[in-house]
Amino acid sequence: MIWLKEQKNITKYIAEGANTPLTDFPNYVPAKEDKIINIDDYSNWLTTKFEVVDNTLIYPTKTVDFNDLAIVYHLDFNIRGILRKPIRLRRLELASQAFNDNSFNPIGTRFGINLFPYTRSGLYYDYKAKNPFSIYKGSTPYLYLNRTSGIEVRGDFDPLTSRGLAIPINSNLADNYRVSAAQVWMRYDQDQFPITPTEIFEVVYKGDTIKFYMVADNPDGTRARVYARSLLTGQNYNGLTYFWNGSLVREPVLTVKEWGVLGIAFATALNFDLFIGGINLTGPLVFNNIAYYQANNLQQVQSNLTRPWLKVQSDGVTNFEWEYWLNSFTWEGVLIISASDLYGVNPSDVYKTYIGTNKIIIDDDEGMVFDAEKVKVYNDTTWTVRLGSAV
Repeated sequence: MIWLKEQKNITKYIAEGANTPLTDFPNYVPAKEDKIINIDDYSNWLTTKFEVVDNTLIYPTKTVDFNDLAIVYHLDFNIRGILRKPIRLRRLELASQAFNDNSFNPIGTRFGINLFPYTRSGLYYDYKAKNPFSIYKGSTPYLYLNRTSGIEVRGDFDPLTSRGLAIPINSNLADNYRVSAAQVWMRYDQDQFPITPTEIFEVVYKGDTIKFYMVADNPDGTRARVYARSLLTGQNYNGLTYFWNGSLVREPVLTVKEWGVLGIAFATALNFDLFIGGINLTGPLVFNNIAYYQANNLQQVQSNLTRPWLKVQSDGVTNFEWEYWLNSFTWEGVLIISASDLYGVNPSDVYKTYIGTNKIIIDDDEGMVFDAEKVKVYNDTTWTVRLGSAV
């Protein structure tokens, strides 16, 4: 059993050979809890060894040309009970990310859908700002998720800076694009949920932005309630139906260090007509299997409750003045009191499809009886033989 495996990272100049012994580095920095190392934070980085663990992010110094630097790994194994058997390192993975100066930096995924890290202060994007994230590089099946199999926004979160990972919706600017449901798999890897509301992701569509938050739901902080608010009004967003692990719930609840599946059905399909919106991952969760479902023409059929013209003339209007309707309604709002979809995607069915339980069972409520062949068994039998003559 391996008790300790340390991976020490040393940044050295290539011209110096990058082969200095580990003992020649007097300064030592242990593994950090956030697993992010910014070399510029250490003035003596040339004589410092850094302990790193899985999913550690390293930002090289900007004071030196990175082409002149090398990253050297030293691995220490401390294993009890093995004296002679050789030790083999099965896998060691490194990944690099280069940043563009004036455009987004796409992240490829298994199914060809790109994600785009973004950092925005006010109206402008900073394409080279530090926006730490990690993405799983393995090939674990989606039903065998581990603590790192997904994509996660890392680091500190500043309420004045909007940053995260964007998943575009309607990139081709289609003129008829509605979304009726969404599904997100998520996991929180810390010991306790925050006691203050923390944004985890948002859905940006043509009419508004729906922001989803989590907040601790019990004194121990082991569970968190998920809810949504409208950016336009600042109030709780109505018109959402929640499903948690395929079951209809009043409000979804996360549990620390456990994967959960959040399904969302929109009472009225979100409008993305001629608009590039998206799902933005903004919170400290590991996300996987993110999906949204476009409503076809049949699913966009709605049952509308309309307002008669007499009600238009009388509701909230004095002396038939139009200021009431002009300041608070569109023409569609004047005509339609309420609407509900007749058809649409059911997140419960989507979840069952993912886990393979979407089966149709046909039964007549009658049992089936199978009769086995009858067999006689004799036990404790005594045979008696008599000899005689025939007459």
